[in-house]
Amino acid sequence: MCCNRRATTSGISICWWKTPGSSIRQEDLDLLVDIQTWGADKYELANFTDDELIPAIKQLAEAQSNTSTEAHGWETRLRAELQAARTAHQEIRVPIGRMRVRNDKVELAKLLWPVLVDKCERELEQDDVRTPVLKVVLRARELVGQLLGGGYALIVPTTSPSSLDRHLGANQWPGSRRSQPCVPSRPYAGYDHRAERRLAEPVWRTSHPITDGDHLAGRGLLCPDTADNATARFAPFSVRDSGRPHNTATSKCVPGSDTLSDVVPLKHILEPGQYRVEWTLPGQTGDVVTLQGDLVLQANRPPRGDAYGNVPLIYEEAGNSRWVPFPQTYTPSLVTGRLLNGLLVILVDPVVALWTRDRARIHARAALVGRAPSAPTTIRASQMTMQVTGLDAVSGIGPLRQFKFPQGTDGRQYLDWAWEAVGRPESTQTWSDGSAEAELWFRNSFNVSTAYHFRLAFSPVVQATFSEPLDFDTALNDWATPLCNLVALSTGRLEKITYLDLQLDVPGSQPATLQVYGLGLHQKPCYSDPGELQKAQPNFFLANEDTGLLTLLRRWQKLTAEHHPLLETYASLMFVADQHPRSRFQLLIQAIEGLHGVETQEDFVSRSLSHGERRAAVLEEAAQVLGADSMKFLKKFLAKRPISGLDPALHHIFDSAPINVRPLLEDTDLIREAMSIHSLPLIPCLRQIRNDLSHGSRGYDPQGLHEVANLLDGVVHAHLLRVLGCSELVQERAQKQRR
Repeated sequence: MCCNRRATTSGISICWWKTPGSSIRQEDLDLLVDIQTWGADKYELANFTDDELIPAIKQLAEAQSNTSTEAHGWETRLRAELQAARTAHQEIRVPIGRMRVRNDKVELAKLLWPVLVDKCERELEQDDVRTPVLKVVLRARELVGQLLGGGYALIVPTTSPSSLDRHLGANQWPGSRRSQPCVPSRPYAGYDHRAERRLAEPVWRTSHPITDGDHLAGRGLLCPDTADNATARFAPFSVRDSGRPHNTATSKCVPGSDTLSDVVPLKHILEPGQYRVEWTLPGQTGDVVTLQGDLVLQANRPPRGDAYGNVPLIYEEAGNSRWVPFPQTYTPSLVTGRLLNGLLVILVDPVVALWTRDRARIHARAALVGRAPSAPTTIRASQMTMQVTGLDAVSGIGPLRQFKFPQGTDGRQYLDWAWEAVGRPESTQTWSDGSAEAELWFRNSFNVSTAYHFRLAFSPVVQATFSEPLDFDTALNDWATPLCNLVALSTGRLEKITYLDLQLDVPGSQPATLQVYGLGLHQKPCYSDPGELQKAQPNFFLANEDTGLLTLLRRWQKLTAEHHPLLETYASLMFVADQHPRSRFQLLIQAIEGLHGVETQEDFVSRSLSHGERRAAVLEEAAQVLGADSMKFLKKFLAKRPISGLDPALHHIFDSAPINVRPLLEDTDLIREAMSIHSLPLIPCLRQIRNDLSHGSRGYDPQGLHEVANLLDGVVHAHLLRVLGCSELVQERAQKQRR
């Protein structure tokens, strides 16, 4: 065999082969080789608009802990880079790289997949196919039908819901985790793609299971495949005498193998996706309308809804004229709705925007989704369940006490023995102070779906119960966010809230549990992973008496209410990625000044009183010998408060840190150079660097600033732990890890 010719387009290489001495007709080549291209642009830019790419790239950046997305104008700059890439016909990695986002095309493809499916389905429904990749798919299906006489099998995964099920709000995929019979699709001949309303829709919607004797010639088969893959495979088949399909590659639907993620104990009430909703929408004049629409739920994103129909507009009149001004925007207290599977959705702090007569766009701060017979009029939570990455690492007590496994056979038959895991009840830790109870425990699940494997998994969660129900802001700001910050403070890395639900009191019914969607909630329930646990190096454990969870939460709440400078400066940005050393140095100096001011406030008040008395005496004495102009000058420029600069703050904070950081700072290249230039000791030298950076009078090497900032970070980190009540041993451990 020899390769006769090669054609390459859009990164796809196509080869065809022939036996030496034989000939290939041109019409055969035309049928066998069908070259499709995206046009001048590469895949992402050819198949997606800027409005579709920007949210996905932003989500990709945030998944990489890239906080530059929060900067003002980030999306505008990204749009400009995308437009420039389109003009130059560049790869998507070019604009992504210019935005300092790591190029991960696989993850980007996953983020864009729901957008692509929705777009393709919409184009099929409207019989207006424009997306290049959809044209290729339809052409490929047409060619397969021609080449195989209509006989082919499309094997699709069933481990995740189809787009139709997500759209309708279904919680369970009918064929998940079990093998379904292969069922015939409609014949290829005369196939009309407009009749298929949704891509990846379960084919048993319109067909019957295959039985012996069914004649399958000329039919296409969709065989649900429980294998964990995301690729549809074309597989030609022939017909046996029994009438059952015989696949040349596999003669049956391939059973899938479970992954550990399948047994994660903590589950979504409703997974991210787009759902059909019947909205109960309050109008602008007190009226309420019921409208059909959609709800979009995404990880780490505010929810969005659309309502269609006669939206509640306000008309204006003048004389005999009556018109509707656009846009109209109003803010009802809550917007509620029902998914087609009966789940209740509540939009918190909604903003309703009306741009046309038949459509309303609803933006909200958060969405609560769960099963409840009726919607509450206010959000009041009596209980909440939270999961944060790293929670198991700081718990201090794992859910398993010991493992037992066979050692030696003792003459028994092979595998005539047992493996055993012994639980640890004390891993469930409870703290109470009368008004609230916090419980850290491990949800568990196991998988014994086959005789070939056994798996056990644990999901750490914190469940808080309140004697008096909390409003939504208090639950989020006083409990969920502080829990995430406390775990991050211990692990020394950025942690995320992966799951949050609230238990609400429903009038005339049992309390309802609703999952919360919104910004900062990443919707990725996780299990305890031994590999991740080994990476974590916690500074403190919640099992210790002086660092009990409820005690730390209460201290954090108190400091937040007092606007403590360490929480409003350092804690809010302590693990921000890609922060420039210059801004990080300035932030740490500001935190040191603020902490010193808080802790020496009483002394400063006393000195201010003494200074005021002394100033008044000096002015009175000077008035006897100085003229009016001199006295006016003296009153204006003689300080009314005692001098309080950076130097005393640095001395105070360095002296009270568990590790003496002065020799370490003096050994850095930046401080040695600055001390030589300014001829100043360490503390005044740090003040001079701060002043130079603040006023722009001098710049410094970023790497040198980075080394100094790391040492200052360890000092401030240790002081924050001290303020929260952690022991000196914990403070010292944290300072060592951060320097």
